[in-house]
Amino acid sequence: MKALERFLNRATRGLPGGQRRQVREELRGNILERAAELQVMGVPAEEALRRALQDFGAPAPLAAGLRRVHLWPRLGLLGGLCSLALAGTLLALPRQSTSAPPLVIQMPECRPTRAGAPSLCTHAQKFWVGLGSLTARLQAQGATVETVQRTVVGPSDRDSPLVSFTEDVLVVRWTEAAGEVGQVEIPRTNRVLEAMIERAVQQGRPAFWPGPVLERDGERLLDSDILLGSVRSTLNQPLKIERPFDGPVLMLGRLRLELASPGEGVSLLPTVEEWLTFTLSRTLDVTIYTGAHLIPRPHESRGIVPSFAQRVRVRGAPGEVYAVLRPITFRGVSGLGMDLVTVDAQGQLPFRSVQAQVRFTGDLQALGNSGAAKPAVALLRLGPEVRMDRAGRVAYTPEVP
Repeated sequence: MKALERFLNRATRGLPGGQRRQVREELRGNILERAAELQVMGVPAEEALRRALQDFGAPAPLAAGLRRVHLWPRLGLLGGLCSLALAGTLLALPRQSTSAPPLVIQMPECRPTRAGAPSLCTHAQKFWVGLGSLTARLQAQGATVETVQRTVVGPSDRDSPLVSFTEDVLVVRWTEAAGEVGQVEIPRTNRVLEAMIERAVQQGRPAFWPGPVLERDGERLLDSDILLGSVRSTLNQPLKIERPFDGPVLMLGRLRLELASPGEGVSLLPTVEEWLTFTLSRTLDVTIYTGAHLIPRPHESRGIVPSFAQRVRVRGAPGEVYAVLRPITFRGVSGLGMDLVTVDAQGQLPFRSVQAQVRFTGDLQALGNSGAAKPAVALLRLGPEVRMDRAGRVAYTPEVP
């Protein structure tokens, strides 16, 4: 793991102390997640880690980009940077010709596993949002949409001075039932991030990600990570997400923005996991592994770590979202493996654990420090809709059945 630690040290160099620890752990989890996925496909452990580090590129440019993120967080650059770092895994955006552009254009990618096994698609869902269609749906609900220009400071490093950019932003306003005015901002351009991609290409580094904003058949398309980051950080009230794992709906105050219908394959699972990990990292000093297939999800039978199927009756109603956390040790590093699951029709929560017999606890810090030998599980109830504030903190309630 020395190569990983060296990479993390260099990639987070120059960040403030508290932010450096948070970003370091997020990077560690993402890299180990990628390495674990490669191992599932049969790549030896050491080679999987080496290839995962290669996917994230050279640490010095990544460090410069992360420092820029904290200078300009308003338009959700962190999601864009994560997409850029993992850009080599994206498929080309499909072309469709239609007189009425859909709201969401999907970019699914499934990685094959062993022969006869289902592909790994849980964390490989990518989609773009048509800004014209989005605007029409908001206006149909009584919102006003105005394009304004903002001057922002772009990326800089030792070789390039600070540069100002003029960005186009959609300002959406509406009146709530009680008379308050709701407001949110959505970027229509993202020239700062485009400049970062262009610089990467000029420096000889591949940038397969097509960019944060695309034009296709007369429709301007915005990367969903950029959209969600901006909505979350500029909405003047908490953001609520209904059906986050299948046909998500963004609740902007009284406005209801249905991104897709159930069964269409559009999910915000990775986004919710990322924001919940960020929330927990502000109070816990433990590594959190998400979506790494170390422990298979409830509907899967195979993972890197042997596991046992569990079901427990909980207080939440069918369809409510819970986070399941259990201790896990991966390559000598102890932490918490986390899955997000929903309550089934019988009022039970399905999950998998490292131990055959488990007990439940609300002490997350002790659980994370215990190592995989401790037969304990923590449950966090997120509710029928995921709620998060402008800082990206997800609301949850610990529950001990």
